[in-house]
Amino acid sequence: MRDRQLTGPWAGFSFVRGELVTPEGKAFTAAQLTWLALTSSLAREWSAMMDEAKLRTCNPQYRRIYVPRPPQRSTAANVIYLRDVIQRRHEERSSVVDGAGSADRTRVVRQTRGPRGPRRG
Repeated sequence: MRDRQLTGPWAGFSFVRGELVTPEGKAFTAAQLTWLALTSSLAREWSAMMDEAKLRTCNPQYRRIYVPRPPQRSTAANVIYLRDVIQRRHEERSSVVDGAGSADRTRVVRQTRGPRGPRRG
């Protein structure tokens, strides 16, 4: 789009020489707008992760009061949602430990590097 004034909720914004110009006079190129969209998507995901963490740690009697809204997912870009990856890894780790039976997470014998200390006996 070249040299157009936008209307409605975008009133004051315009396109000049292929750049989006804000009412304050700041011009954004297409590449800058791409990074801005990615940054806002990451911020939305981070906010959703923090909401879920807050929900897990809050008192159960207040849990029904604080219910975070699900984030709006964009389907236009191929985005990896960090929250889903972290949650999947956490579930994989906890399922391995749960299936271990009576085995403990920590090692029974602590292994250290370097020469052995003196032994008696």
